[in-house]
Amino acid sequence: MSSDRVLIENLPVIRPKPLSFAISALMAAPAISAVAQEQSEAADDRMLEEVTVTARKRAESLQDIPQSIQAISNEQIIQAGFTGMDDYARFMQMILNGGQRRGVRVLSEESVAEMTRDQLDGLIVVEQPGALPAWSRSFPLGAGRDGFGLGFQIKKGREEGTRPPGSLSWAGIQNTHFWIDVENGIGIVLLLQVLPFYDEAAIRLLNEFERVLYTDVIR
Repeated sequence: MSSDRVLIENLPVIRPKPLSFAISALMAAPAISAVAQEQSEAADDRMLEEVTVTARKRAESLQDIPQSIQAISNEQIIQAGFTGMDDYARFMQMILNGGQRRGVRVLSEESVAEMTRDQLDGLIVVEQPGALPAWSRSFPLGAGRDGFGLGFQIKKGREEGTRPPGSLSWAGIQNTHFWIDVENGIGIVLLLQVLPFYDEAAIRLLNEFERVLYTDVIR
């Protein structure tokens, strides 16, 4: 596997040599485009023919409920209007800049301050056990210590070779991990497509990249 890129617009490109991995400081953020009015009625008719009822009134164990996954093609993603990874890099820049990017105000400084403030009022993030081992291991890193804001886990404590306190992070189920390092002004994303969530190899890769970044690149 060849090294990919770590990139944030207007920030230096980082290429940690000790690792071989696919890494990109970009994340995808969905933005579904509008559908023309003349197409909507036909689409609604097709959708009504394919309605599947999944809600049930009786209590059931999650392990006993059938799981359904639908795969879509690259062409369908483009047609649906999903944006590229660059858009999430812009989002991280906006958070780092207190709610604005390139002179355009997206969020107020007060909103960003509230999003990035620990909202747990003295409580801490606790480990969430993986209910379905094929889908998720126990998570997250930082359990038993970190706080949580509005959408971000907030790093507490400082250890050598790790992101500094106040860094903001979270992850997606197929091991798409990110953090925003407010202290150093960078955003990092590791994009994988691997199950289960918190797969041991994925977390080793995440931890090793973080160690190299803060040991060999940022000192």
